[in-house]
Amino acid sequence: MTLRVQANASILATHDIHRWPVVPPLPSYCQGREMDGPRYGAFVAAYNATQIVIDGGGTIDGRGQKWWRMHKHKTLRHTRPRLVEFLFSSHIVVQDVKLKNSPFWTLHPYVCDQVLVERVTIEAPLHSPNTDGVDPDSSTNVLVRNCTFATGDDNISVKSGLDYCGRQFATPCENVTVEDCFFPWGLGVTIGSEMSGGVRNVTFRNIRQHVVQFGARPVKTGRGRGGYVEDVLLEGFSFGL
Repeated sequence: MTLRVQANASILATHDIHRWPVVPPLPSYCQGREMDGPRYGAFVAAYNATQIVIDGGGTIDGRGQKWWRMHKHKTLRHTRPRLVEFLFSSHIVVQDVKLKNSPFWTLHPYVCDQVLVERVTIEAPLHSPNTDGVDPDSSTNVLVRNCTFATGDDNISVKSGLDYCGRQFATPCENVTVEDCFFPWGLGVTIGSEMSGGVRNVTFRNIRQHVVQFGARPVKTGRGRGGYVEDVLLEGFSFGL
């Protein structure tokens, strides 16, 4: 399955909240994430799929400004949607596209295997809430390279579920490499804070960061979250211009 967005073309998400599907929470979260109960489904999503490609040089625009305002004014009914989400899928390639203005997390591979993210640009304003760049979640064999991510939250966040539900789901995120990337702004790279299913064998290498508030926070978590983090390597970081 291939979604090819041609250069100079854009796919625009609808502003009509009622046209976004409401879907069950993920099993390792047991809640939408920012709210209890279900969540809004992603703008672009695949479930139980294989051989997925998104490419072409164009733009997928989540037009998240309305969602950010609703979050600020506490008028949301459910957790905001991701921009692109793959669930229980394998052999995924996202390359040579721009992903911008996500309502929530931008690119979310969940329980996926063999994921390549290459030459991708992700953009969201500096103060846009929770607009993470790429969040590998309970996934294996993930490679992110030669990308530019400018986001309002973590540029990269490696995850594996939340609290009791994450521990019960018990599906770690393993074998993740992020290398040769540039972050003009954002909160840098991290593991967590949703990491209750465990994280193992993660490499962050050759990361250049400009206006980044924290740079590298190898692990962030919460009291009672549980889980484990093993075999993490950070090397070749540079900060500033």
